[in-house]
Amino acid sequence: MNSLPELPGFSLQSMPGKWAGFCLNTTGFIQDRLSVSLSGTTLLIGFSTGIDSTALLLWAKAMAGRNGFAVRAAHCNHGLRPESEHEAVMAAHICKTLDIPLHLDTLPVRAHCLAHKLGVEEGARELRYAFLHRTADAIGADWILTGHHQNDLAEDMVMRLIRGTGWPGLTGMQAVDRSRKLLRPFLHTPKTVLQQFLIDLDIPWCEDESNGDLSLRRNRVRHEILPLLLRENPAFLDSVSRLWDQGDRDGTYWEERTESGVVIMEDKRMLIPTPMLAEHPALRYRLYKKALDRLGPGQVLSDSLDRLDRIVAERKTGKMVQFPGDKVARLGRDGLEFFIMERMRD
Repeated sequence: MNSLPELPGFSLQSMPGKWAGFCLNTTGFIQDRLSVSLSGTTLLIGFSTGIDSTALLLWAKAMAGRNGFAVRAAHCNHGLRPESEHEAVMAAHICKTLDIPLHLDTLPVRAHCLAHKLGVEEGARELRYAFLHRTADAIGADWILTGHHQNDLAEDMVMRLIRGTGWPGLTGMQAVDRSRKLLRPFLHTPKTVLQQFLIDLDIPWCEDESNGDLSLRRNRVRHEILPLLLRENPAFLDSVSRLWDQGDRDGTYWEERTESGVVIMEDKRMLIPTPMLAEHPALRYRLYKKALDRLGPGQVLSDSLDRLDRIVAERKTGKMVQFPGDKVARLGRDGLEFFIMERMRD
């Protein structure tokens, strides 16, 4: 697909009824299921020119007038593939045709990965989200939207299971993250639906050839493990969404229960006071996770939480457990302290 049809009158009304209903249902998921009002907001679409983000841009363009929000797009060139320049040109072409302002940037991924000893995938993700948040702040966007879909959610769950993530983190990525202003409207939508949406509307997209590189774990999950699961259970993606729903309800309940259990101290340290450490393990584990999440990104593995809880149960004052992101938990006289490793050395 190398051309784009003229779309001067593109709107919800110009779509076939099936796809107008799809757009309305997506908006309903945001407003009813995620309790996010779009009226009067500015949405920044992370636009890679792939199937998912192109469909997301089309949805936003179709619904903007009806729901009273503004749409901007952001595209970053990672400079990792020969196709990157073509994708940047395609992003500009699509946004110009749809009359959507586009923000472009080229990211120094290789240099960043070398400087911080990161894998290419992790380093690119760090810089990409930093660019999206930087752009959102510059234009005053209320939300950053990404095109993650139901297949991505399934892959994320399998990846977390492989890494040893426990409940409730095993339910995968969030559909709404208010602290980071992130929305994922397609999280319950299969990729095949998004692809058919673009085909029926005659909208082109770009294929990322690196998605076929089986040296990357995510691609092995996508092309080898997930097809096996779908062969065993063709409704596996629906099972994933049900598990996500259960985890989301569970998380909402425990978020309320744990809100006052973690105290923010000076220098952004977190403290779970000693009396809270006598609570049921189900509550303790969620307090640990809340404190660690408040310190910054980094997935917590179940084994590390188990080690930490043994220290608490056995009252081993002074003992520590380290977590991803240079986070440390240490049992002290006043309770369980959480902080960044650098602060311990200062």
